[in-house]
Amino acid sequence: TSGDGLANLPIDYTFTPADAGIHTFTNEVRFGSGDDQFLAVNDTADPQMNDYYGVRVFVGGATVTKQFNVFMKPGAMPVGESNDIFIAAIDDAGRVNTNYSQNVEFYASDVGATFAAPLFSSFDKGIGILTNQIVFGNAGRQFVGVRQQSDTNVFGATISLPVVYGFGTHYYVSKITGSDTNSGLNPLTPFETIGKAASVAGHGDIVFVGPGRYTENVVVSNATVPAGNTLTFLADDRPFPVKGCPEIDPGNYDAFALTNQYNVVISGLEIEGKSSSYGVRADSGADLWIVDSLFQTCKAGVHLDGVADVWLLHNDIETSVTSGVEVVSACANLEITWNSVSGNGRGISVGTSDVLIRDNSITDNGDGIYLYSAQGTIRHNDIANNANYGIWISSGGAQAVIENNLIRYNAGDGIVFDWASSGSEVLHNSIVNNGSGMVFTNTGSTLVRNNIIALNSLAGISADAASTNTWTNIYNCVYGNTPNYAGNATSGVGSISVDPQFVNPTPGTEDLHLMSTVGRKGPSSWVTDGIHSPCIDAGDTNSPFADEPLPNGGRVNMGAYGNTYEASMSLVNWDLVVTSAYGSPTPSDTNNYPNGQLVGAYMDGSPQSNGAYTQYVCLGWTGTGSVSNGAGTNMSFNI
Repeated sequence: TSGDGLANLPIDYTFTPADAGIHTFTNEVRFGSGDDQFLAVNDTADPQMNDYYGVRVFVGGATVTKQFNVFMKPGAMPVGESNDIFIAAIDDAGRVNTNYSQNVEFYASDVGATFAAPLFSSFDKGIGILTNQIVFGNAGRQFVGVRQQSDTNVFGATISLPVVYGFGTHYYVSKITGSDTNSGLNPLTPFETIGKAASVAGHGDIVFVGPGRYTENVVVSNATVPAGNTLTFLADDRPFPVKGCPEIDPGNYDAFALTNQYNVVISGLEIEGKSSSYGVRADSGADLWIVDSLFQTCKAGVHLDGVADVWLLHNDIETSVTSGVEVVSACANLEITWNSVSGNGRGISVGTSDVLIRDNSITDNGDGIYLYSAQGTIRHNDIANNANYGIWISSGGAQAVIENNLIRYNAGDGIVFDWASSGSEVLHNSIVNNGSGMVFTNTGSTLVRNNIIALNSLAGISADAASTNTWTNIYNCVYGNTPNYAGNATSGVGSISVDPQFVNPTPGTEDLHLMSTVGRKGPSSWVTDGIHSPCIDAGDTNSPFADEPLPNGGRVNMGAYGNTYEASMSLVNWDLVVTSAYGSPTPSDTNNYPNGQLVGAYMDGSPQSNGAYTQYVCLGWTGTGSVSNGAGTNMSFNI
């Protein structure tokens, strides 16, 4: 199966003894939609036997290259090991230039990084895959970039990458071939348990965890030095003769328990817990990275209390009883990015901490995001189909910047501010098909700007007097709610109440791109529509717009895609130049009109009065470009 409804997939297959457990499907998968997709495999007799793989699918059609998409594997990468790089040459709308063939050069934030090939031009239909291309020289959050050699303004870079220290002791663990009486220093003599490796590994070491099902809980206790190098637990089957993914079943205990630990990295593990135990429980300490891991059926996937500098990247966190991510208090500089958080009691719950929640899929939970007396930035998330609120900002000290999110089809309200402090901002969100769109109760000054709040079953914006006394509510589209405004909420400067013309507003299957007669992002390519959304170029004239693809009209769009590369394109303006040696044409000289506008034109001063002067009569027009030739004194045409 696949999340891409347009994908062509293999038919169901029954394994035979000759397969020896492995079957290759050659050229049998073709995706029909762009962006992030997945391919899932399920045993038809045992639903518990399943796995999936995420892929990035690119859409062609670009004629120029404006930038590069650059990707590397999501897991932790040890210093000193070689890694692959993937490059796509794209335009400012994200389409691949399949004819691209120029030289590109590489750079990195890590000054100690080395590249196998300093230049590359062997693109295949706009795509470049370089195996064993980079070796990092320094641990930390790094990035890798690519730029065109002939024009370094054409460039692109990865997101932050988790690079870990690689020069300490390497320990190996295999549930299948290991024994805790072994040395653990060689893939051929591995430990049997992760706990044994954790008891001897310390700062600077890496524990390579091989395939198998580990029925244990791991207590990390040797990473006690705040300035120490990373201690890494890394799922990696490459050193081992048996391939597969390691799974941890901790029973009624926490799978990983850390107290006052520093610089610990957990990468690539699958944890299937119990309703009474946490996937990872960390109390106090700092610098914890949890990367590319799967958490299922835990009390909470990740439980944090008093831990600073935490980074959750590329994890799947599912079916936890309380919250997928549960932050009790005092967690400074917490970053939750590029995760899938689904089916939990709450998706992400954060108390009295500061957090960045960005680029996540947060679906099918109780509440999507809950900030209690916490400060956060919530940006570029898809928050959908949650049983209660999409985002809930509550209690004194709570403050958030909520920007460029899709908040859709939540059974409760889209965004709720409940006794929140002053200083929050709600910018460029599409809030559609929820209970109420936004609800404000006893909340301090808040900026609400450039949002589309539409088709919610209750009020679009509901606010009490205490909340509206100091808020700024400008340049929003509030449409089709019941009613659009309730309580003390009223329409503000630049706000409109018209159908935003979404591609698909159907509850649960929304496509909230704006329809455009010029161009907008479709599932497999950029397409044009017969309708042009009134929310295009309708945002605040003082808001940034430069990240929108051209033509962007010099003004930002409303909604979640405003000022992003997925913004729908603006109507093109054309110059109409009218000149005549005689009489007075209207319009005259140079005038600027939007694409498709009907323009009427006529000639005054002809004929002239009889007398001593020559009489001139207008016989017609000669047009160029979109203006055709015409006869007579008056005509009209579409620009």
